[in-house]
Amino acid sequence: MPIRLSREKKQHSLENLGLFEIQTPDIDIHYGAPAAAELKKSKEQTPVKEQAHPRYQILIFPEHEGEARLSWRTAGGKLAEQKIQGRQICTIGKRVAHMLHWTQKTAFARLLVSEDFIKRNGGAALSGVTIKPAWAYDREKTGLHGFADYLAELCGETEPQPHDYVHGLGLALATRILKASRNPSTAKKGPVGLDAALMAKLDACIKANLQGDTSVPALARIACMGKDQFTRRFKRANGKTPHEYVFTIKEQYARSLIAKGGMYMSEIAAEAGFYDQSHMSRHLRQTRGKKR
Repeated sequence: MPIRLSREKKQHSLENLGLFEIQTPDIDIHYGAPAAAELKKSKEQTPVKEQAHPRYQILIFPEHEGEARLSWRTAGGKLAEQKIQGRQICTIGKRVAHMLHWTQKTAFARLLVSEDFIKRNGGAALSGVTIKPAWAYDREKTGLHGFADYLAELCGETEPQPHDYVHGLGLALATRILKASRNPSTAKKGPVGLDAALMAKLDACIKANLQGDTSVPALARIACMGKDQFTRRFKRANGKTPHEYVFTIKEQYARSLIAKGGMYMSEIAAEAGFYDQSHMSRHLRQTRGKKR
C-alpha cells in the first residue's frame, strides 16, 4: 500500500502547524505538536477558515497536559464550541465544518479514515462532533491507554518516524475507537475498574494538587475505596498504578515548564511536586526514552 510522508505546508488551522503526515488510501495520519509561531497566531485569534473534510476524523490529544478549542457547525447550521483537553478524543463526521484553535502547545494526532475502512473493520460511521476522555472508549484489555502513551512519545519527535510504525499505530487506534463508538453502552461506561466520571475527578484532583498529597491513600479516599481495591481498579482502568500515573503527570508538567523557560530548575521541581531538583532530574533521566 503506497505511503507518503511529508511535512505539512497547507494553509489552514490543523495542517499549518508543522505536523508530519502519512497518506494511504484508507487512512491519513497527521502527528506532532503545534509550531510555536502558529500557536502564537492562534492566541492572537488570527482568522482561520472553516474546514469540512470528506473523510471521518479522529482527533487525539494523548498527553495529560494540553488544550485546544474546537468550533463547529451543527446540523442546523448553528455555531457550537467546546474545549478539548489532554487525554481526550474528538470524533468528527465527514463534511462537518469546524475550526480548531490552539490555546497551548500539546501533542496532537489526527486520523482521517475512509468510509470503506470503517465498513471493513466493523466500526461505526461518525456523525456530528463528540468529545470524550480517552478511557471512555477503552474496554477491558484493549490497551487503548497504552497506545496513547506510544502516540504521545511519537508526537514529541522532531524527525519523521518509520512509516510502518506510524501507520500501524494509526490503524490500531482508529480500529479500536471506531469499534467502541459502534456500541454506545460500552463507550459510556468507561473502562472496567473505574468509571469515566470518577477517573475525571481523580485526574483533576491530581493536576490541582501536585504539590500536596497525591498518595494512594489520599486518592483512595476520594474514590471512597480501600487502598488495595483502589490500586487494583485504577491499574485495570489505566494500565498504571496510581503512583506511576501521578509521576507521569508530574514529569509531563515539569517538561512543559522546562520547555517554556524563565524558571530555575529548583523552582520547576517545586512547582511540579518533586521533593527537590535532584529528585526531579533523576526521575527525568530515568524516564527519558521510556514509554510513559
